[in-house]
Amino acid sequence: MTRISIALACAVVAFAAAGCKIVKNKPEGEKAIAADASGDDARIEQRLADSFDSQLAPYIAANAQTVASLRQALAAGLDEAGAAHGTKGSGAGAAWNFPVQGEGTVVSSKLDTRARVAGVDTDGDGAADVTVQLGPVIKGTALRDVAPFYNFDDFRDQIEFAKL
Repeated sequence: MTRISIALACAVVAFAAAGCKIVKNKPEGEKAIAADASGDDARIEQRLADSFDSQLAPYIAANAQTVASLRQALAAGLDEAGAAHGTKGSGAGAAWNFPVQGEGTVVSSKLDTRARVAGVDTDGDGAADVTVQLGPVIKGTALRDVAPFYNFDDFRDQIEFAKL
């Protein structure tokens, strides 16, 4: 009888253990990011933390054209300049985006708003050739759109892509 009791007890323990699963609880600050719209901000923040210094800044540094050389390339044709120096989004009608660099003289500024800007003369004629956004608010999507690794097709929908 003891053998049957021991065998029965072992069988009960085996069946009970088979129905259990050990799950590690994550600390409060390490919860998984929600896949729906409620997790967009956290996903975007993580994507920027992972890519800004390691991908975006080096990409711009390596591919930026001077304003003068980009002007010359654009004079030959937008699509030719874009194919040589730009990035175009995957959507129909997407615009060309070009990383630029240069030096110049600040000839105008607007500093009474959080979206501060400065007009910079790069060719010495006294007129602003480019507008530099100083922040802290940066309007538009130039940084996102110039980077070929931020592709619209990689996002859940246009709302999530717009938050980048």
